[in-house]
Amino acid sequence: GGWLFLQNVHLMESWLPKLERQLELAAEEGHDDFRCFLSAEPPPLPDQQSVPEGILQTSIKVANEPPTDLKSNLRAAYALFSQEALDKSSKPEAHRPMLFGLCF
Repeated sequence: GGWLFLQNVHLMESWLPKLERQLELAAEEGHDDFRCFLSAEPPPLPDQQSVPEGILQTSIKVANEPPTDLKSNLRAAYALFSQEALDKSSKPEAHRPMLFGLCF
C-alpha cells in the first residue's frame, strides 16, 4: 500500500509501455492503498505523444503552469483549504508538504 513517484517519465519513452502494463496489473491485483505519481513534460508538438494513452486515460491529471505572481497564487490556492480540513488529516506530516507542492 505504498506510494511511488516517478519523475520525468517523458525521458523514458521506450520503457513506458512496460510501465503501463505493470500499472494495469497493480490496479487489478495490487493493494487498494497503492498510489503511483508520474511527472512528465508535455510533448514538443501537439501531434506527438510521449506518455501512452492507457496511462493518460486511467490517471488523474494535474497541469501546473507557472504563476504570474507567486505570492498571490499561493494565497489563492491555500484559501481553498480550511484549517479545519487540514487538522482532520490522519497524516499531517505528509499532507502539509504535499499540499504545498500542489499549491506551488
